[in-house]
Amino acid sequence: MSSFQSELDIAPSVEERSVIIHQSRLHWEFLREMTVDEPLSYVPDICQRLENVPDYTHSRHAEYIDPSNQYVFGKGVAKWSTTDTWGCEAPHSLEESECNSSHSEDFMRLAENKMVVQDVFLGVRDALPCYLDESHGLRGWIGNGDGRDYVAVLTLAWAYILSSAWATSQNGKIRYTAAGAPTCASGQAYGPALEICTENPEVVRWWSAVLAPGQGWVASIRLGGDVEYQSPWAIHLISYLNLTMCGPAPVTPIECPNAPTSYQYLRHFCLQYGLVEQAKAALVAALMIPTHAHTWTTFVLPAPKLTHSNPPTVSSGSQCEVLDELICRIPHLMTISSACTVLDSLLCSVFFEPSVPCNLCSDWLEPIFPILDSVDLRRATTMCMFQGASVQGWWLGSAITGLDRFVLRETRRGTPYVNLQSWWWTQTPQSFICFAYSDPIGSSETLITREKETFLLFLSQKNWINTPPPWKPPGRIVISDSHLAVQQHARCTGHSLRYMSWCWVTKKGEYLADAGYTSPGDKLPPVNLGSLARLEWSEPDVDIAPETMDQYASKICSDTIFGCIWKEGVAVHDRDLHESLGRWLYGDPIPPSSTQENDPMLDSDDLDGIVSTNVADIEAWLDLIVETAPGIMTLRESYYL
Repeated sequence: MSSFQSELDIAPSVEERSVIIHQSRLHWEFLREMTVDEPLSYVPDICQRLENVPDYTHSRHAEYIDPSNQYVFGKGVAKWSTTDTWGCEAPHSLEESECNSSHSEDFMRLAENKMVVQDVFLGVRDALPCYLDESHGLRGWIGNGDGRDYVAVLTLAWAYILSSAWATSQNGKIRYTAAGAPTCASGQAYGPALEICTENPEVVRWWSAVLAPGQGWVASIRLGGDVEYQSPWAIHLISYLNLTMCGPAPVTPIECPNAPTSYQYLRHFCLQYGLVEQAKAALVAALMIPTHAHTWTTFVLPAPKLTHSNPPTVSSGSQCEVLDELICRIPHLMTISSACTVLDSLLCSVFFEPSVPCNLCSDWLEPIFPILDSVDLRRATTMCMFQGASVQGWWLGSAITGLDRFVLRETRRGTPYVNLQSWWWTQTPQSFICFAYSDPIGSSETLITREKETFLLFLSQKNWINTPPPWKPPGRIVISDSHLAVQQHARCTGHSLRYMSWCWVTKKGEYLADAGYTSPGDKLPPVNLGSLARLEWSEPDVDIAPETMDQYASKICSDTIFGCIWKEGVAVHDRDLHESLGRWLYGDPIPPSSTQENDPMLDSDDLDGIVSTNVADIEAWLDLIVETAPGIMTLRESYYL
């Protein structure tokens, strides 16, 4: 498939757009046909594809308070390798090239390591409001099909467990408040009742705090002038739960239970009611809380739906083996949950298609949304779970809490943030830069793909702080017209991004290494189930009208990527392409920039008329410097006094 109608025009042709629109519709309509309206009896495991995920509780983190004083962050530093074990050398079959020749002083070697700072949520001033919805599209869907729904109850319990682990690791405290859910003796409840199935009054007190209106517990640390900051998983129940707990009269213990003890309370409850699958889903929902907080997205859970039948007899603990494994992984899942942009980047990858270039991403994305809108939330959730094999459990959590709507908005813009750590920790590619570019370029070849050019620029330019958008740039460029670093490394086969290590910035200002957790056993290859390579290409439908399809995402993404490529100048051979971008975006060519005038690739004839114009400007500038020099020196002297 061609990426361009012409190497000199970024705007795609109607034919190219029609093909992508057709294939997107074909693929997502196929996913729609695969889904059925049945209960979700199995919740995918979110721990199967983890790689080197750090332990959030590994150390006490150094605190960085947000200027608004609403948030506190910790930091970690990921070390990425940009060069494989062979170093910066091309295969012997390429004979002598830039990278296996003797390195002269002017040879620009790529830094072998790239350090990426990752912020993690450490505290919030205010707990996240939580709402309950009786008309929630997933209410009663997860489980064995009996219509019961305890997901909200279990999510509130997991929020406590996560917060308790946080408080223990960060030298914080957790306490009960005066708020509590109503309790009564067994058989005496009016209206919906929840049997706790225990004779331990401390267990009843814990559940009363967990299900309390408002906040029944507070986990906090004190920073910055004795200001209280709560756990990133703190939650404030706004809606009325309309639930009475049945059990012995609660008593308040001297201390609130820690994470292992409270997990045992939750585990016992799940065994009593056969809620293992709902408990798995509820944990993922609780892990969404920090992302809701920093994206200001409303957190909504399905209102509980109880049955009047007696709870079953306690079954074998083997049913909770998966939950037991999850509680062991809590410290690592807390890192994924609290690390800024990790979850939203992961979720946006559901709609990423590696073969689609940036100038056609709108044509891939836009057909998806009407198809998702044509089905209910259950089928839409199933479609997205099918599409992202390694994201299935995470997407379910986002659909439970309403974060999926934020993800859809971000995806539609075409430039969702790409988080490198998210890619590696979950083994889910989220951008073209996640793939190795190991195909050699022959010594007689003169062209390099734009995506490899952009990848090398990302590795070589220290001031490229953010990652590029997920969609690759189309086309090719003459190697001799590219940036110096690209020219010197174009024929390398040893450059790729690979996660090397992680260090936490500790309370003592030290860098503490953390090897992290890796899932045992063989893993499926990190592929996207929606790969166009698996689709049979067919002629586009005649009724498709690309002219009516919005191209906003394609334009923004193309402008962003090519703006990065050209930020140090536009080469001679790129001038027509540069002007075509302007015509596509604004209807007129982009005005010539000062970087073009300083472009070392300009021919001598191109300088006619520029020299005479610039000489007067330079002379006037020099005169200004001479006139203002005494004042400048005075300012400098006073500054350093």
